[in-house]
Amino acid sequence: MDDYAKYSLLVAAALSTLAAITGGFQAGALVFILAIATAIALPYRMARARAELAEAELPYFLRTLASEVDAGIPYIQALEDACENSPELGKAVKKAIRMYRRGIPISKALESAGEEFDSESVRRALVHVAALYHMGKEAQTLRHIADAMLSVHRAESKRFSAKLALYSLFFLGIAALLPALFTMYTAIGSLFLTERMDATTAFLISAILLPLLSVASLAFMYYQMPAFLRR
Repeated sequence: MDDYAKYSLLVAAALSTLAAITGGFQAGALVFILAIATAIALPYRMARARAELAEAELPYFLRTLASEVDAGIPYIQALEDACENSPELGKAVKKAIRMYRRGIPISKALESAGEEFDSESVRRALVHVAALYHMGKEAQTLRHIADAMLSVHRAESKRFSAKLALYSLFFLGIAALLPALFTMYTAIGSLFLTERMDATTAFLISAILLPLLSVASLAFMYYQMPAFLRR
């Protein structure tokens, strides 16, 4: 069992024990299941997020590399320059450059860099980058790949803009309308209902639960945004 699995089990056990003490066995079991599910899903989500960032940086990386090679800058220097404005992709490519300087063929080094990302687009692009070194005639191909990816980005940006109005209404409903309805319920609804909400529960809902819902809705909107818009 690796360290991540051990720490995940320890955290899940600690949280479920705390929940069981405060809310009973069912609450503890529910918290344990949620904690384990989160621990399983988190690495996959982080890997996908990293791949999305690399895909967002890829067109600019390729255009910079192609322009510098066409300008006569040595290949490795052009690779290093292209890494400067691509933090996520640049880390993997810089690692490949270090491998090349230790004697590993650049094609193998860049293939290894591509395997770090859960993205077929990144892996294919780095194959073309390696071909640029071996053939010296691939700069225009890199530029075409970059232009095609930028066209996809523009289309995704338009689709997200169309959805943004709906997301904004969704956020306003949670951040403004829901607290107003809850305030009306606590102030007026108790006059017509036999069971009244106690002050502690009302405070916890208004001070903790409703703000958390607003933050969660903002996080949802943020992660619906294409990765290249989050750069």
